[in-house]
Amino acid sequence: MSMPSLEFLAIGAARSPGALWSGHSIWTYGCHNSVAICLPDDPPHNRAVATLVGHQGVVTGVAGITVAGLDRALVSGGQDGLLCVWVPADWQAARLVGLPDPRGAWRLVATIRTASAVLALSCLDLGPSTGDEITTPPASLDPGAGPFAAHAAINREYAGPRDLLVAAAGADGELTLHEVHVPGFFSEASAMCREVAMPALGRGPAHSLAMSRLPTASSPGRGDILLAAGLSDATIGLWTICLPAFEAARVATIDGHTDWVGGLSFCHSPAVDTAGAPSLWLASASFDHSIRLWSVQLKSLSPEVGTSAGDGENVADSMETIQSRIRALMDKHETCAFDLPALVLSKADDGPGPGRATYSVAFEALLLGHEDPVHTVCWEPTGQTEDLAIGRPRGPLGAEAARPVPPARGLLTCSMDRTVRVWRGVSASAGRLADDLLWLEQACLGESGSTDHNRGFTAAAWLVGGPHAQAIAIGHNGNLRSWYRLAAEDLEAEGADPAHAGLLPECWASQPVCSGHTGPATDCAWDPHRSHGAGPGRYLLTAGEDHTARVFGRWRPDPDVPAATEPGHYYELCRPQLHGHPLAAIAFGQQAHTYACAAAGEKAARIMAAPPRLRASMSLITGHALMAPEDLAAVEFSAAADVQVEALGLSNRMTAASNRPADHVAESTADEDARAEWAIPPTEDCLILGTLWVEEHKLYGHPFELNTIASSADADLPDEDQAPGQPTPGLPALLATAAQASSGRDAGIRLWSMTSWRPIPLRYQATPGAVDVAGAVSLPVHGLTVTQMAFAPAGPAGSGAGPRLLLSVSRDRGIALHSLWPDEGPAGPGESVPDSEPAIRAVLEAHLPEAHRRMIWACAWLPLTAGPGSLPAGFVTASRDGVLRVFRLEDTGADSRAGPAARFLVHPTDQVKFAVSPLSALAVCPTPGPERRWRIALGHQSGRVALVHLQADSLRVVPDEPATLPGHLCPGDAVAKLAWRPPVPGSKGLGLPADELACVAADGSVRVFAF
Repeated sequence: MSMPSLEFLAIGAARSPGALWSGHSIWTYGCHNSVAICLPDDPPHNRAVATLVGHQGVVTGVAGITVAGLDRALVSGGQDGLLCVWVPADWQAARLVGLPDPRGAWRLVATIRTASAVLALSCLDLGPSTGDEITTPPASLDPGAGPFAAHAAINREYAGPRDLLVAAAGADGELTLHEVHVPGFFSEASAMCREVAMPALGRGPAHSLAMSRLPTASSPGRGDILLAAGLSDATIGLWTICLPAFEAARVATIDGHTDWVGGLSFCHSPAVDTAGAPSLWLASASFDHSIRLWSVQLKSLSPEVGTSAGDGENVADSMETIQSRIRALMDKHETCAFDLPALVLSKADDGPGPGRATYSVAFEALLLGHEDPVHTVCWEPTGQTEDLAIGRPRGPLGAEAARPVPPARGLLTCSMDRTVRVWRGVSASAGRLADDLLWLEQACLGESGSTDHNRGFTAAAWLVGGPHAQAIAIGHNGNLRSWYRLAAEDLEAEGADPAHAGLLPECWASQPVCSGHTGPATDCAWDPHRSHGAGPGRYLLTAGEDHTARVFGRWRPDPDVPAATEPGHYYELCRPQLHGHPLAAIAFGQQAHTYACAAAGEKAARIMAAPPRLRASMSLITGHALMAPEDLAAVEFSAAADVQVEALGLSNRMTAASNRPADHVAESTADEDARAEWAIPPTEDCLILGTLWVEEHKLYGHPFELNTIASSADADLPDEDQAPGQPTPGLPALLATAAQASSGRDAGIRLWSMTSWRPIPLRYQATPGAVDVAGAVSLPVHGLTVTQMAFAPAGPAGSGAGPRLLLSVSRDRGIALHSLWPDEGPAGPGESVPDSEPAIRAVLEAHLPEAHRRMIWACAWLPLTAGPGSLPAGFVTASRDGVLRVFRLEDTGADSRAGPAARFLVHPTDQVKFAVSPLSALAVCPTPGPERRWRIALGHQSGRVALVHLQADSLRVVPDEPATLPGHLCPGDAVAKLAWRPPVPGSKGLGLPADELACVAADGSVRVFAF
């Protein structure tokens, strides 16, 4: 069996300042208990392609190292106290030699246990390991000839074993240091780890860490290691780690901030001082709303500042003088240029001969502009700008050494004031070199003003790749935001003087980036309708406990390109619901793609409809019309939102402007720029409040919170010549709802008409031929919460207005099968209400009270046996005991409404026990596989997704080993729902995969697998 590919992955980010890291070939972020791998080399399609699962708690930190332009290793830390070390699988070597890659396969080589949750994380490359030889590449890569031989030098540098240094700060205030020996690229061995003795922090936990090589004159960037830790007492602790003995010692404490230090970042400047060594720069961000820049320089011994590494009195005296002068300036609100005495630290020199090398740490700049705590600061990576220094060196007071020159890189900071800012050091005059250097804010990204749905940013990073500089940020709600910098030619086009371009603010633009649910995803559904030439399966609707419902679809940037050549990529198109309660279930309504039914942690189901402008936007983005051409042309595209949430309410209501009809087509289509903006996927700020659907109805009746819903829209698939949304003759389109229950009195299933959205009166028969109960409001068959329901694809063949079958499973381990008939008897007491829906006669055809040994989580119908109007072959169920059971459905032809014989009989045919973990979801592919086999997708509580085959004739599971998807493609937590895309006519001509499987899980991920 060929393995599927991951067509789409959307998952929200962890809200931790250290959960975002950007390398040269990938960028990663922590999400729930896994690490998402993203590729930045194909903008604007920045999105996750795989997840690395190895933690049991939320991932709080991610770091990595880069070798030869490719990322060699990743380290992740979580609330479970684990440090996981990952190395790339063969896909990186394939990229190196130009071969196809499987996009994102990484291997876990080491797990390090720490005493408490990881708050901050940093790692540093120590270079190639000298004790091991490079493992021979596999024969399939042909190392002696071809493109692999041409990259032999790079391969030896990249693929050989390497040593890492990993530093982690725990919630218990401990700082741990580990030396990790990463095996060679083609080796299958595990990594070897050794803990390095580290002095205690002594002043509370560290919230940020950064490591770098100390600058030396003999080998720049190859000296001993400097470790900086941002502490909760508003100080920055400095440690030196001498190589190769790994002797760690605390050498200094930097004061200056007045609140927690939340972010640290090192950067080497290529400019050298009189000692012949480049300077090292440290940027620190704090909860006091400020960013400070510090320089670390190699200095000569000087009797004025002392020579001992443990001279704490000189350190304190120097910092007191510094702080007194800074406070005096800040109190007067003045700005001036002055030299500060240096804070000196010393270490033993590892070179030949006696002597000591002395480094000074000096305060260089104070950056003010944020209005709330600053969480992250990072230097712009090399390659985004020229690696040249700006400004002219000048010496400090009473010294001949040159002053350190800052690097020509930008700074990226993010804050809880809902902004991400770009800072650059520019010359105060128009010339290239000047004695004074100013750090100015070049761009302010994000949002201005207050909003309840965006409380700021917790992490930000630069992205490497693409023609322009890019930035990525994680919002406080866990969603991703992305921007790119416009070219300099755009400034000149607006009349800006190129000589003063460095003093002008930069132009950045927001770009779509797909994140996903920030809480457990609970349900998903494909649209089952055809409308205006668009087939089913064009849109995917999901719900989650993050209080949101989301719609995903394929974006085709160039509609002129044939769909067979470029079918497009999945993006989030709109966010129909921003609820006050966690969403439990969701389904599409009857009327094409414009209605959705949502069940949340409340006693009512909400019915939402897409406003005309959103339907027009979805049509423009996907290229599949959701409305008639004349209606699309009459839509008025403007910046105002169609739907808004009332200040003191929880309902989405249409705005007054949206209720105004367009006067004529010419005015509504005049603004082509606004139309073009709605033809691309919306960004996060627009998704939050600009793409809501209007709530038209609320369905009340259950005594407790809703747990699951089911729509008969799947049973109402229209033919080519049938109007969209036309219900099956004899019965209206139905919606079934069920709530949480601890007794049979509250576990009833209620039915609603999706035409009028009114409850349907029922005539209920507990057994075939029994006396019916007129005026019933629910189907009282189960004793505990109903976990899932499903309508049969169609009624019996030749029945015309025959019954519709409703299958339900429950936590009471029971299975119930009801047949729903149009009622032709006299009106009952509950059916005399004027304008009420016609009653339905419900007959309990089969009830298996103990079908499984544990609670049943999922059920699904098998496809039709002989096309539309025929009878489904049967159904399958999955339970917590890890058992998949198959049942055959037999149509006896008897009239169960009048006689004692049941119309439908249920016969078990097979069952399979999966000992790996309990089953939590299942779905049956609607298209048959080879040799008349049905494909059944199984979701495990561990997050695994497996495929089994079922013989269509015997309804027995093929005794082959279940095909389990690779770990980096599967979710990191329990699978909540699986759904196969409805068959799309001519999918090959449209460039679509033959089959697609949607998967939502408790880790918040939404995945689409292509077969």
